[in-house]
Amino acid sequence: MGARPDGLFVYEFWQSSAALPPPYPSWFHKVGKEYELVRLSESRFDTKTRLLPIEFRFFIVKDGKVRDRFDETHVVRT
Repeated sequence: MGARPDGLFVYEFWQSSAALPPPYPSWFHKVGKEYELVRLSESRFDTKTRLLPIEFRFFIVKDGKVRDRFDETHVVRT
């Protein structure tokens, strides 16, 4: 599939100096009207390969109980 004249191209720039020493844990918590989302992450920047793998663990919480859980790994080149 080729580029479309009415399409949108999104580019996210990551610079190596922004990558913190590994392992770097972080978390995010969002409360919505019907559920809460908790995201735990840990990144491990490799200065030789310039790759920044980020392991995410997501928890969907409703009524004080974890209703769903899933993991994702994103690898970013800096």
